[in-house]
Amino acid sequence: MPNLDHYSEYYSPDNGPWDNPCWNDDWEIDLLAKGYKTLAQWNNLGRVVKSGKKGIYLSCARRYVFNIQETEENIRLAKFFTKKRYKLIPVDRKIDNTINKDKLILFLIRNKFEYIQTVSNVWKDAFKLSIKSNHLFILFRKNGVDIKLYDGGLGEYSIQIEKYSFQSGHKISFSYNESSISIFYFIVQLVSVFNMGGNIKFMMESIE
Repeated sequence: MPNLDHYSEYYSPDNGPWDNPCWNDDWEIDLLAKGYKTLAQWNNLGRVVKSGKKGIYLSCARRYVFNIQETEENIRLAKFFTKKRYKLIPVDRKIDNTINKDKLILFLIRNKFEYIQTVSNVWKDAFKLSIKSNHLFILFRKNGVDIKLYDGGLGEYSIQIEKYSFQSGHKISFSYNESSISIFYFIVQLVSVFNMGGNIKFMMESIE
């Protein structure tokens, strides 16, 4: 088998080929020493990676790492990601494609919703998406979901110390004693129409 003795110009001193991504991983070690961490490690510290940040791929360690400037503190969202990461699926259980709250939250995040905090503790998880002058809020209560729309017409919202409070606005509320699956699918449809610039006020009014 070819080695350093046969083709010295192609092999590193430790007998590893020069084109092996791990032949010299000092730069990867240096990044870790400077505080670069994986997404999971940042989540464990109560931080999440900012939208659009790509990080640096460590070819030897085979994982992406991010510096602190590419992250932001969001303890609740970090806990959500950590919970999803360690939620194991039993080997004998088939994968369930039915939508649920966790899948809906991931859908909102992938559709550029911002995870926010509210003044009221009624809402356990809250998300906001703004398109031009239209602002859509998806607010999860313990036993249901509230949807609020602000489009420059009825009502307004305010921000106090990075926490949101709401006055009036176009609103619909769902309780989980209704079909939660149909509620979640409706929200998916609503968000899709909102992203395309459609009239979601009409959709909301149609089920009030």
